Amino acid sequence: SNLIPIGVLFAERLLYAPSFWAALPLGVAAATALDRTTGMARRVVRTTLVLLLGGAALASARNDFAWESDPSLWTATARRFPEEALPRLMLGELALSRGRPLEAVGQLERAIDGFPDTQPLKARAWARYAEALRATFESLSPADRELLRTSLHIGVVAHESRAEFHRGDFLIRN
Repeated sequence: SNLIPIGVLFAERLLYAPSFWAALPLGVAAATALDRTTGMARRVVRTTLVLLLGGAALASARNDFAWESDPSLWTATARRFPEEALPRLMLGELALSRGRPLEAVGQLERAIDGFPDTQPLKARAWARYAEALRATFESLSPADRELLRTSLHIGVVAHESRAEFHRGDFLIRN
């Protein structure tokens, strides 16, 4: 969401006061440059200032469209910061709330992978992931549910140091 990426999602709230104080000396410098120039040089300075301000305004306006709705905000944020886990969590929760559990599963898996184990939001992502899996299961036909119930085995790798896994390398839990 930031015009200048600083590593913090939604950093606008951090930049209001610094932006104001940075704009003051820039305005003074621009006014001084205009006062010291005449003729063609003055037109060049004025045109440069207009182009800079116009470009910043356009970048800001383009960024404002992302704030139209939660889905557009989190989609734009995920696109801008693909390695961040928070937008994936939020997109997963949105998909789940809109009845799209398979979409939620994919987003939530990325969120779980992205959060460190010490991040409390990882537990929230796991809880939503369980909800998405349950909703996916419940959306299946009775025949598919029975097929899944009798053929899906969830387990833990018994020999994690191996590069390839074969029969007998998993502890099966049903």
